[in-house]
Amino acid sequence: MLKRLLVVDDEPSNIFTLQSMLEYREDFAVDSTESGFQCIEMVKRNKYDLVYLDIMMPEIDGFQVCAKIKEINENIPVILVTALSDSDYLRKGFEAGAIDYIRKPVDDLELKARTNNILKNKEAENKIRELYSSLLRDLKVASKIQSHMLPPEFVVDTDMNFCSGYSPSTQIGGDLYDIIKLSADRIFVYIGDISGHGAQAALLMAAVKSTIRVIIEEKEGEIEPYELMNILNKTLAGNLFENHYMTLLAGVIDLSSDEFTFFNAGHLPIIQFNCKQRKGSQLANKGSIPIGWDSSLEYHKEEQDTITLSGDNIYILLTDGIIECEGPDSEELGIEGFIDLLESVIIPDTCLLLPHKVKSWLHNAGYEISQDDFSMLSYEKSSNPNTFTFELSQLTGAAESGITKFEPADYNLDNVSLASKIIERLCYEKSFSSKLAAEAELVTSEFVTNIISHGLKPNEVPLVLVQLLFDESGVNLRFVDNGVEWKPDILQASLAGFFEKLDKFSESGRGMAIIKSISKAIKRQRFDGMNETSVYLVND
Repeated sequence: MLKRLLVVDDEPSNIFTLQSMLEYREDFAVDSTESGFQCIEMVKRNKYDLVYLDIMMPEIDGFQVCAKIKEINENIPVILVTALSDSDYLRKGFEAGAIDYIRKPVDDLELKARTNNILKNKEAENKIRELYSSLLRDLKVASKIQSHMLPPEFVVDTDMNFCSGYSPSTQIGGDLYDIIKLSADRIFVYIGDISGHGAQAALLMAAVKSTIRVIIEEKEGEIEPYELMNILNKTLAGNLFENHYMTLLAGVIDLSSDEFTFFNAGHLPIIQFNCKQRKGSQLANKGSIPIGWDSSLEYHKEEQDTITLSGDNIYILLTDGIIECEGPDSEELGIEGFIDLLESVIIPDTCLLLPHKVKSWLHNAGYEISQDDFSMLSYEKSSNPNTFTFELSQLTGAAESGITKFEPADYNLDNVSLASKIIERLCYEKSFSSKLAAEAELVTSEFVTNIISHGLKPNEVPLVLVQLLFDESGVNLRFVDNGVEWKPDILQASLAGFFEKLDKFSESGRGMAIIKSISKAIKRQRFDGMNETSVYLVND
């Protein structure tokens, strides 16, 4: 492959000497210039493999030219060619970005040796750079594949709501969790953590998830959590887990009895948060050692546990990447710190967005959350008679209720109109107020239309959740979307004279102002790439 070289010297005789010496290789194409400014322009237009640069030149010296070359392309090696012997000059050249130097008069053998070595090193660096770029591309693909193996961030079902958050310490990781609907009233839930990080842990994660799916399908969903643990331990301990192990908490939610029966193999305990009392706690931690520690171990039914699910509680499954993250003072968050965060800072009233709020707060508080995989799965009963949660396509009939991924086609303005009418009817049935119902319909229509028309990200599956929380005074309309970060100026501005200033023939800019004018309070926040907007309407 042809190598392009550039010789820069204000003396034509010096250029001729260097060009003559560099003719020893047929794969060299040598350009030259007597001007430092011209050199900078030539580097902008061409891809050079090596530049020979004189230090003492008029108008602009070699140090300045070298620094400019590095600004344009930091990967171009520069050899200083100088008659100066002062080490301060050489130091200044190296600080400007030069890789080597040759003293005048130039020795033919020295020039060839330094040129060959630098070009050989540059080729090796280019190969490493290309390999690294290829590896990053592969990791991006692997990261996308792994994300598709996980359940949707939001699962809004008739009886249960789930919300999850996942961030690997590298682009891929070894945490795993899933939500598998076994039947109309039984849901299998698990969360696990494979030892180690990176590609090896990610490959094991994929194998374990596939194995769990196969086991459940073979048993037709009729399997006790401890039985699953035994099959996994015998299947994986001797084959895949030679140098690894896995903590796993897995169980079955029985909607007919409102119970969660689970087995904990060395994993963190379930965290429970009571929304009415605003109190968090860790549940009793029965169970046994992690999978893979002892392939001959038998897990027993007596080691299982069962809890009764309450509509007042949020249940949280998480991995140690959250508990072990360190704050600015190098102190780990810990389970007690996590519970305190729930009780004193976040104070959730729903599981929706809880993982995103936790991650955002930790990041803003200076916690290092990239040292280990971050995984959290929160869930709640959706049986509160005063709370209703929908995904937009569930309101319009575009998707069935259940564990599914929604498509961009579900998000169109016709569906918004239909969803708004359903919200209006629901508000009237709960409040018997035509005014409140009409306002809720207007808010839903205007706001979701704004999100779909202006806020959705290109090349990303859109998501819009609508939650209605009724109380004695009115309704809190809560919208969750994965669109761009957008906070209308009108939310902070006064409405005095606003509508009078608008073009009476234009509809643009009115929607958010109308929403603000009819609401008692409106608030829009962003948590880890998700937006939450609350609009409170009063029933008067």
